[in-house]
Amino acid sequence: MLKRILPVTALTMLSLTGSFAVFSESALAAENTSDFCKLDASIPARDYSEILNYADQLGWVKKEDLPEHLKDKASPRCDGFYIESGQKITHDSQAPISIEADNVRGSSQAETSRFDGNVVITQQKSQSFSNMACYDKKANQASLFGDVLVSHSGVRMLGDSAEVDLTENNGQINNALFSVADAHLRGQSHQMNFNFMGETQQVDIDEGDLTFCEPSSNAWKITAQDIELDFAEGWGEASHIKLKIHDVPVFYFPWMNFPLDDRRKTGFLYPSVEVKSGENAISTPFYWNIAPNYDATITPRFFENRGEMLEAEFRYLNQWGMNRISGGYLGDDDDYPEEDIRQTQGVPAGEDRWSLHFDHLGKVNDWKTEVDFNRVSDDDYRSDFGGLLSRSADGTVDQIARASWSGDNLAINTQFRSYQITDEEEVDADQYKLMPDLAISGLWTDFDGWRPSLFIQTSYFDRIGSDDDLNSFEASRTVSSALRGVSELTLDYDLRKSWAYLTPGVTLYNGQYQLSGYDDRVFDSSASYTLPSAHITGGLFLERPTSLFGQSFTQTLEPQIMYAYIPYQDQSDIPVFDSKDADLSFNQLFKPNRFTGGDRVGDTSQISMGVTTRFVDDQGSQTLVARAGTILYLKDRKVDLTNNHDQVKTNTDNDYDMSNYVGEVRYSPLKQWSYQFDFEWSDRLNQTERSSHGLLYRLDQDHVATLRYNEKKDDRLTREEFLEFSAGWQVTPFWTLFHRWEYDLSLDRTSDILNGVEYNNCCWRASVVYRNYYTGDREIVERNGTTSLRDEFDSGIFFMFELKGLAGTGSSTEDLLQELIEGINQRTIYDY
Repeated sequence: MLKRILPVTALTMLSLTGSFAVFSESALAAENTSDFCKLDASIPARDYSEILNYADQLGWVKKEDLPEHLKDKASPRCDGFYIESGQKITHDSQAPISIEADNVRGSSQAETSRFDGNVVITQQKSQSFSNMACYDKKANQASLFGDVLVSHSGVRMLGDSAEVDLTENNGQINNALFSVADAHLRGQSHQMNFNFMGETQQVDIDEGDLTFCEPSSNAWKITAQDIELDFAEGWGEASHIKLKIHDVPVFYFPWMNFPLDDRRKTGFLYPSVEVKSGENAISTPFYWNIAPNYDATITPRFFENRGEMLEAEFRYLNQWGMNRISGGYLGDDDDYPEEDIRQTQGVPAGEDRWSLHFDHLGKVNDWKTEVDFNRVSDDDYRSDFGGLLSRSADGTVDQIARASWSGDNLAINTQFRSYQITDEEEVDADQYKLMPDLAISGLWTDFDGWRPSLFIQTSYFDRIGSDDDLNSFEASRTVSSALRGVSELTLDYDLRKSWAYLTPGVTLYNGQYQLSGYDDRVFDSSASYTLPSAHITGGLFLERPTSLFGQSFTQTLEPQIMYAYIPYQDQSDIPVFDSKDADLSFNQLFKPNRFTGGDRVGDTSQISMGVTTRFVDDQGSQTLVARAGTILYLKDRKVDLTNNHDQVKTNTDNDYDMSNYVGEVRYSPLKQWSYQFDFEWSDRLNQTERSSHGLLYRLDQDHVATLRYNEKKDDRLTREEFLEFSAGWQVTPFWTLFHRWEYDLSLDRTSDILNGVEYNNCCWRASVVYRNYYTGDREIVERNGTTSLRDEFDSGIFFMFELKGLAGTGSSTEDLLQELIEGINQRTIYDY
C-alpha cells in the first residue's frame, strides 16, 4: 500500500499556512459525523508492565545488536544501552508540520481531519507516531491513539493516547512508558505532561515511577506522587517518594532531587554511615550551588559516643585558580581525651575539637601558586575524624605556601613553610620553619657543548619549638633562627657521540650564614663555606642482537663512570637545618655531594661506577632493565651531620673505601606481568641494608595483584621486614573481591589486614570492607593491677550502597581501596 503524505507540495501536503488537497474529496467530504475521530475498538490499550516487550521502542539496543563502532562502548555490566534514534530533524521554529499516514479522511474545508495507519507527525525536533490521529486545523492540535510514541532529543514516551499542541510543542500522554537516553533513565506513569517549546525541555509525571536500571531489571525504582524532569537544567525533582527494592517499599522520602547529567544543583546529598571500633556515626551533607564558580557543602555529623559535629567546605574558582576552605567543630567531645588517658591522668572528657583547612592551586601569568594551610585543636583530630588535613610529621601539621615560575632556561621557586605544634613531646628540637625560602635555578645548553648551570637559594629558618623545651645538650646544638644563602655554580662540557659521551665539569659551592640564639662555643654567628669541586663523567652505549626465552631483542650495555673531587672544609660550626644523608640509589652514585640540603658539602675523592643493560623488543618496549653500581673512595671522608667532624669516625662508612652496592631490576616478560627488585648491600657489614621485591600482575584495571617483600635496617640498627599482598579481582562482571595482608616478619604478627567485596551491576553498586591495622601508637593497658603499654590496633567496617543515577549512602570505600590496593585507581566503577 502506498503511504499518503500530507506536507506542503501539491495534492499531498499539509502546512499551517497552506490548505488541504485530498484523495477522493467528494466522498470524504460527506464523512462528517460525530464519530469521525472516535477511537476504534480495534486499537487496544497496552500493558506496559512487561518492559522488555517495548525495550526497542524505548531506544534500548542489546549488545549483540549494536553496530560494530558502538560495541566497545557497551558496559560489561549492562546487556545494552539506550541510543537516541529516529529521524534527524533540523531545529527550525518556522518549519511547517508534516503528517504522514496510510489513509486520510477529511477535506480542505473541514476543521478536523483523521489519519489512520502508521501516522507520523514531524515538527522541529519532535516526532510523534501512532496508529490513528485526529488533527484540529484551527487549534493546531492533534489527538493520537494507539501505540503512541512521542520522541524529542533522546526523550521517548510510549502511551495509549496523547494530546499534542503543535504550536506550543507540548502535550499530554496517557498510560505512559518513557526513557531518556543520555540519562540512562526510564519510567512509567498514568499521565505525563511534556513541554519542548524552544529551550524548554521538561517532563512532568503524575503518580509514576522511574529507575536507572536497564529494561531487563527492576532491582529498584522510586515511586512518587509528582516527578519533574527538567533536562534544560539537568535535574529531576520528586515528592512523596517510596524507594522500592524489587517492588518492596524500603524507605520514604518527602522530597528529593537527582541529577540527569553532571551539572550541579542545591540539595541534600545522601547520608553516610560509619562503623569504626564501636564508634558509629551518621552524616547528612547538604550541597549549596551558590554560583557557577563557587559552592559549599555543609555536613552535620552525629557520633554515638562523641555528640554532634558540624563540618563545612567552601570552594571558589576564579581566573587565578581553585580555592577551598573547610573545617569542623565538635563542642564538648564526650569521648575525648580517650578513656585510658582519663583514667591515668584524672582529667574529664569534654574538650572542644575543631579543624581549619585551606588549600589553593592557581596560575597567574607564568606563575604557579599553591597553599596548604592547616590548624587543629589536637594531635588526634585527623585519626578521629579524617578529612583534608595534611600531617607532616609526628606532633605537627603543615602550613605551606609556594609560588614557582619556569622559563626556557630559568626557574624560580619560593615557599613559606610553617607548622602548628600539636604534641610538644614529639617535636624534634631541630625542626625549623622556612619564612621564607627563595631558590633560582638555571641551565643553558646552546653554547656548542658548554652547559653552565646555577642554583641560588636564600632561606630564613626559625625554630618551631620554645627554648624552654630544650635540655642543655639540645640547647647547645640548635639555634633560634638563621638567615642562610647557598649557591652552586657549575660549568660542564658535553662531548657526545652516538656510542659514547664524556662530560667534564667544575662546581663552586658557597654558603653564608647569619645566626641568632646560638651557643657561641659551638657555632659561629657568621659561619660560611666555599668549596670548589671537579668531576668528569663518561659512558658507552653498546648494543647487540640477542634472544631471551626464544624472543628476539636488542640488548644494550651501558657502562658509566664518574670521578669527583671535593676538598675537605670544616663545617662543624654550621648548624643543620635541612641537610640529610642522601638515600643511596643508582642515580645518587653519580652525584658528587652525598648530602641533600644546603648545610653540608661532603669531602670526597671518589670513583663512581655503574652499568646498565636493557632488552628492547621490536616495538621499542624495554622488557628488561637491570643496573648496579658502587663508589670507590680514594680517601676517607670527614664531614658528617654532627658538629664534630674534624676527624674520621672509625668503624663507619666514612672510613671504608667502598660504598654500599646498589642496584635495581625491572622485568616485564608479558604485558600483564612485571617484577621489580631493588637492593642496597653493605660489604663492610656483610649484610643487606635494604631490599625490595615486587611481583605485579595487571590484566586491566579490574584485575590487579601485587606481592611485595621489603626489608630495611632502621636507625636503631634493628631490622624491619614486611611481607605484603594486595589484590583487587573482578571474579564476574558484577562481583569484585579485595584483599590486603601486611605481615611484620620482624615482630611475627599481622600488622594490617583488609577484606572487601563489591557488587556492581548496571543500576546499583554496593561494597563492604573490613580493616584491622596497627595505628603506630601505643595504648595503656591495666591488668591485675599492673599498668603497661601495648601497640594499639584499630578496626573498622566500611560500607557503601549506591543507586546509580541517584547517589550513594554509606562510608565511601573507594578512597580506602585506592589507598591500600595497588593498581586499582584507574578502574571503571560508574559505568552504565
